[in-house]
Amino acid sequence: MTTAAGTKVPGQRSGIGHAWLPAGRAALHGRETERAVIRELLRQAEQGSAGVVLVEGEPGIGKSLLLRDAGDQAAGRAFSLVAGAADPLAHATPLFTLRAAFHEPLTGLAAGRHCPDAPSTAYEWLAGLRSRIELRAASSPLLICLDDLHCESEATLAALRSLQRDLCGHPLAWMLARSSTVQCGADHLFSLLERDGAVRITLGPLA
Repeated sequence: MTTAAGTKVPGQRSGIGHAWLPAGRAALHGRETERAVIRELLRQAEQGSAGVVLVEGEPGIGKSLLLRDAGDQAAGRAFSLVAGAADPLAHATPLFTLRAAFHEPLTGLAAGRHCPDAPSTAYEWLAGLRSRIELRAASSPLLICLDDLHCESEATLAALRSLQRDLCGHPLAWMLARSSTVQCGADHLFSLLERDGAVRITLGPLA
């Protein structure tokens, strides 16, 4: 099942569902360099410019924990938070992970979202997600954490690429994680985002 951690408004930590657990500082011992990268990402978003941090590594190396720590840091800086994880069984549903993370309807289009000139329903969903992100980022800096992108469909990976480029002028921070042991479309997405300025973190074993 896709884990959609829900959304948070500034000052309300309880707005994040039970799937989003605080990382805890002790658990991040030895990741000071990576945590500094996240702090810089959040600082950049606070100044009104979007940024991307890419996290990769072997299964169990601590990618999800680092994303949760990013959420903890963002909560302490009055960010809004959206988080979710990809589901390998959701390929049949366009943009499933993004729509689930933003609580978009998964069985049809939301009322009032119809675009007569749109080339496909996927386009309409993407336009709706873009509007949702813009609205959230207009009220406070926004952190979007998406995990397990090695499981994600090419349609959603393409949507992430589009959203990241279209929203680069907003107070928005992206944390995207994938397993480096699986060859998939996420490899290409990470390379494209890194070429555009994203910071890539490759996690290794702790001493």
